[in-house]
Amino acid sequence: MRRPLSPNQRRRVERLVREKEERCGLCGSTGLRCEEDAATFVGGGFNVRVLCTSTGAEAHAGGFGLARDYSLTPEEARRVGLG
Repeated sequence: MRRPLSPNQRRRVERLVREKEERCGLCGSTGLRCEEDAATFVGGGFNVRVLCTSTGAEAHAGGFGLARDYSLTPEEARRVGLG
């Protein structure tokens, strides 16, 4: 089930991703932006989609940043206000 994220929750997810030093798999940028919703999964965690904001990087064909799914543990979900 998909669940909408508030702007504050999105900022918290982005902060968490930066703290964990996650990077774009193509260009290495730490500029990752969280999309507007999250999917729940069994066990209390969530899955969010993050996008690389470095659209000018040569690694991104067509100027689009890499999108990928990012899993939050139940503890991380509580930390960003999803628990």
